[in-house]
Amino acid sequence: MFKDSIVQKFSEDGHEFTLTHYFDTTLCYEQIKTEAEAYWETKGKKDAEANYLFDNETSWSLGQMLKGQGFELGFTVVEMDGKFLAAAGLRKHDDDETICLSRFFGIPSLYPYGNAFILPLHIKLSKDNGYKSTIITFNPYNEHLLNYYTRILPRKTDRISLMVYEEIKNFKSLGLQTINHTEQFVLAYSF
Repeated sequence: MFKDSIVQKFSEDGHEFTLTHYFDTTLCYEQIKTEAEAYWETKGKKDAEANYLFDNETSWSLGQMLKGQGFELGFTVVEMDGKFLAAAGLRKHDDDETICLSRFFGIPSLYPYGNAFILPLHIKLSKDNGYKSTIITFNPYNEHLLNYYTRILPRKTDRISLMVYEEIKNFKSLGLQTINHTEQFVLAYSF
């Protein structure tokens, strides 16, 4: 049905960006394992870490999801000047809806770049595959991203933040919902 990956290259703000979307998520397993382990070594918050582990058998952990094709519509990696910047998966929620930016992580000071490239691709892939909507979910450990999208981003004036806001403003709050057995805050975009 799909080729193994989509690769796009962009120049922005004097940097070269490579966006690779893997339909076969086993192809990015080693890279994401290395990046996730390095990322969580530097984080003070450990409550989220279980969702990003690789050396366990928990079906919802990032490693198992990549190995088992748990991101049914693929996993996206963004690099800036040849170095890891951000990554996130695209999952089927039900027959009509996807979950975009699933297991998102990246360099915090560069989130706008990761979002500016990943989010539009996830929306496009959701539409192209016949889904009617996509959602972004926020566990308690990543409410800082919810704050960024809903409170900080609308006040930003730089071009890359405006690119992200053009996508985010289409999402509406559904409040707290139970998604995959976990109460999470949800933003939804119906096409």
